[in-house]
This record gives sequence, structure tokens and C-alpha cells, in this order.
Amino acid sequence: MTGDLQTAEVILCCGRGLQNKSNFHLALQVADCIQAQITGTRAAVDLGWIPANREIGLSGARVAPQLYIGCGVSGTNFHIIGMKQAKKIIAINTDPLAPIFQIADIGIEADVGKVLLALMNTFSEKNPLHHPSVDELLTFFCRLSCNQF
Repeated sequence: MTGDLQTAEVILCCGRGLQNKSNFHLALQVADCIQAQITGTRAAVDLGWIPANREIGLSGARVAPQLYIGCGVSGTNFHIIGMKQAKKIIAINTDPLAPIFQIADIGIEADVGKVLLALMNTFSEKNPLHHPSVDELLTFFCRLSCNQF
């Protein structure tokens, strides 16, 4: 997990809602596939999934990517302080009352693992050497939000 979070165009942030290490490893693969910087919430750091220097929030980094993808992120005030400057915010969570949905441009109420798998399949099958643009990712999430799992 390397790369400058301050200059990242796309950030994929992992939260406790990923539920297990298997989904975390899938998130790592997806981040690589879409050329995103992988980060996490305080909970993901506490679980040992993300190193402390990749935490987003009040006690971590503050970022302003073109696209922030929150995977299983509830959206506590402490976390939102670190990512609220993102140009577009995608939230994926099974909890319809998760606070992150209040600030998200696109909210997807679904199992994070299933969404990550769909994202991986969509962009790795097209052309493994092509990394999607922010607009292509936004189109994917817009379509997905219209056809919730």
C-alpha cells in the first residue's frame, strides 16, 4: 500500500462493514484494477486491515480525490472530516441509516462484497490493461444504483 493520498484521483476506503478479510483482499484487488489508492477508517486500522498511515479522518489523512468510494464505511463525523472534500462520493453499505448516505452523491445499499466483485468483473474483463476513468467509474455506479442488488 503505497502512493500519495494527497494527489490520488480515486480513493477506495475500507470500513468495518467489509466484515471479513476475504472482502478486504477483494478490495485490494479492485483498488489495483481501477488504479485507486486504498485507505481505511479507524475501525479498519484497529482490525489490522489498513496501516495507520492510510487512515482517513480526524486522526488520519484529509483527502480531496476526484472520486471517493466508501466500502462498508458508516460515515462517522470523525471520518467525514477527512474525506468531505472529495468531488464525488460513492457509499456502499447495507445499513440504510448509515450517515455516509447523507453526504454521498451515489448511495448503494447492498453487500459490499457483491458490489466489489461486480466492479472487478466489469473492469477486468473489458481490457486488463485499461484502467477506468473517473467518468467510467461514475457511470458504473450510477447504473448500479438504479438496479440495486
